[in-house]
Amino acid sequence: MKEGKLSEPVWERSVLKGIVTRKENMVSGVGLGRTGNIFKTGEPYTIVSSEADFLLWDSSPYNRDISGKILFHRAVNACAAMGAKPVAVQVQLLCPLAFMESDLKALMSSLKEEAEKLGISLVPGKIESSSFVYAPYLVLNGIGAVKTEEPYYKIEAGQELLLTKWIAIESTVLLARKYEKELLSHFTPVFLGNAQKLLQYISVVPEALVAVRHGVKAMLPIEEGGIFGTLWELAKGAGLGLEVRAKDIPIKQETIEICELYHKNPYKLPSAGSLLMAVEHGEQLKWELLNAGIPSTVIGVLTDKSERVLLNGEEKRFLELPKMNELGEGDN
Repeated sequence: MKEGKLSEPVWERSVLKGIVTRKENMVSGVGLGRTGNIFKTGEPYTIVSSEADFLLWDSSPYNRDISGKILFHRAVNACAAMGAKPVAVQVQLLCPLAFMESDLKALMSSLKEEAEKLGISLVPGKIESSSFVYAPYLVLNGIGAVKTEEPYYKIEAGQELLLTKWIAIESTVLLARKYEKELLSHFTPVFLGNAQKLLQYISVVPEALVAVRHGVKAMLPIEEGGIFGTLWELAKGAGLGLEVRAKDIPIKQETIEICELYHKNPYKLPSAGSLLMAVEHGEQLKWELLNAGIPSTVIGVLTDKSERVLLNGEEKRFLELPKMNELGEGDN
């Protein structure tokens, strides 16, 4: 593609056709001559925009159809974890000149598919090509609405720590896709298929909505640093300690075996698809989530001490701040 802004024909046939617009919440969107997106919300609601997530989009066959999807859900998950109802995701993309229009179509198509699943809008920001980049940079922002009169973040000692689904969902899918041929020499096709199908659990929007109705005021998606990193972040940010029972942290057998094969620590792996919550009545929320088809586990409690303790039977050790990318650049 040529350097600079996309031409109108390319914009219309490869970007606009991949855009999802919900008339009930969209006033005006980015287009030729327009540089922003305007959303309408009824009082007392306000717009929430999540922290931007970005990656070097991978167009290789094993990753082409999922790298954008995972980033999409990271952006939406971050928005939902703030107590907001997601309404849109904004796409920004900076492409190298060698980036093919077929790759652009594939990317937009994969993002459109995920937006339609959640019933939210997918809107474009700046999408350009440049001679100064050698790989496509994809940036996504989640946008949502939340009630303004309800203060969100509330965390205190005595609250239980509840974790939805299983850890390392995202990383299990990525490893299972990248090393598919090699893994088939160790595991059955059914086993590997189950690992790859974990992608269907990548969104935490359903459990976040249940949690908000339950009155939960503190949620964090499990991303870089894995469950250990997120536990550390939650406690450190609140100035609290915690006690977590290692054996209660839910993990799939497929994750255990694939991580053992590649010497990865699943407790430190990126895990979009899991949501950590600080809650008043963990068991009650657990059953509410189960009624919505979402498994969850109470794994520990926040304390008024400074220690962040991981209990494993009679063994006791202290949580340390883990590396932010335990998966490794070559496995993303």
